[in-house]
Amino acid sequence: SFVNVLETLSLTSIMSQMAEDVDDVDVNSLHGNKQGVSAKLKEGTAKSHREAENVLFVRNFIKGKIDRALYVDMVVALWFVYCALEDELDKYAIKANFASLHQPLKLNRKEALERDLEFFLGSEWRSRVKASVATNEYVQRIHSVAAADPILLVAHSYTRYLGDLSGGKVLQRVAKKALGLEKAVDGGVDGLRFYEFDAIIEGAKAFKNHYRETLDGMDLSPWQVKRLVGEANVAFVLNMRLFEELDVAAGVNGASVRPLEDALMYLIDLGEVESSKEDEKCPFGFTGNNPHAKKKEVPEQRPKASASSGDQVSKGGRCPWPFVVFHDPATFARDWQTWVVIGILVSWGYKKVVVDQS
Repeated sequence: SFVNVLETLSLTSIMSQMAEDVDDVDVNSLHGNKQGVSAKLKEGTAKSHREAENVLFVRNFIKGKIDRALYVDMVVALWFVYCALEDELDKYAIKANFASLHQPLKLNRKEALERDLEFFLGSEWRSRVKASVATNEYVQRIHSVAAADPILLVAHSYTRYLGDLSGGKVLQRVAKKALGLEKAVDGGVDGLRFYEFDAIIEGAKAFKNHYRETLDGMDLSPWQVKRLVGEANVAFVLNMRLFEELDVAAGVNGASVRPLEDALMYLIDLGEVESSKEDEKCPFGFTGNNPHAKKKEVPEQRPKASASSGDQVSKGGRCPWPFVVFHDPATFARDWQTWVVIGILVSWGYKKVVVDQS
């Protein structure tokens, strides 16, 4: 299912698997024996592993070689990302009909990251942090999809939270040893609170199973599933760019941050939306191409000045009057029929108010 695809695109989950197999980091051995996963999915997962292995920060992390300053930079980047993600999830979870997946009390990472930043940078940490270029572009992407198609936030939410939950304990163990940190009185680790999900009292496995079942049970069309998987790929590359930026900051020879276009290339062409929906019936009885389908986001040629609304109807480009008011009030307001009705109502009102009373 596409839920499995989303999880394979979680960088945290990939890193934890790599850490557990650090003595034998071989992509085929990691995924060749998985049952019930298509060859295509395994190929995509293998590519994700190879991408992660190409980043020195990731390779060093899983081997327990963690530079404290770079680790703090990573926490700073994640804080900006989670601030944006959790703000948009709060705004759109109900509106976009995925409220059952939005569980802030159990999943939110913002406060945990703030505790970590205070541990590393002190109480005045807010005045010391600044979003990097790659972080800003990641944050802008989250705000962009929230405004344009908020259901895509599910891809960002799933690949982040479920990946953190799946691999967090392994990475926390590695980081605790590498950074020389000790357990706190409450059993957690100050500086690594990001990896702790104390509110999930039912256990990570049970929570993840329920979360996956909820996601699988969502009423999503095929094109929505494609777009979610496409956006999960975008999220994966945006995450990779954060780590590549750390390699650049560390002065790694030959290190660079891939262009933002490398992330956006995974987007599903909106033309698929139109083609998959064009045969659906208009709820108001119009039998042409579905006028409610989303249009391709490409520059359109302007119609000739002589084109009329009647021409548009003959081409199957719109819903008939008066039903168009329910999905395109601007077109409804331009139609001549609308103004005829308005004229009749104004004349009737004038007669009732002025003529009849005189």
